[in-house]
Amino acid sequence: MKAQKEKKVFEITANSAVMRRFERFLSMLHYNSGWGHSALFAMPLDGDGNERFTVSPKPDYSEDVELTAGIGGDVEIAYDNSYTVKRLSSMKSSWVVKYGGLHRNGVLVKGKKSGRKQND
Repeated sequence: MKAQKEKKVFEITANSAVMRRFERFLSMLHYNSGWGHSALFAMPLDGDGNERFTVSPKPDYSEDVELTAGIGGDVEIAYDNSYTVKRLSSMKSSWVVKYGGLHRNGVLVKGKKSGRKQND
């Protein structure tokens, strides 16, 4: 079954360096999905510095991302139905946000016990 396409419009606000990086990131997604290349695409962001990035309206699932605040991961990955946070140096725990809850080593530590449907 072919997935239905959606169209959303967001307003992005960032300094010129971050905006250029984000546009280059979008270019990678656009180009690579256009010819069928599969990979993990990434964009660095120094949120503690002056690389602030705002999106309006607030994106769906942003409350799930808020659950990862304070973990201090180096790599944060968004999947179809979850987020994961990794460090490039070894982490003592595995952190995953799925179905509205933050899980450490498979145990719910913050958020909803039962959230959205499994296929969300």
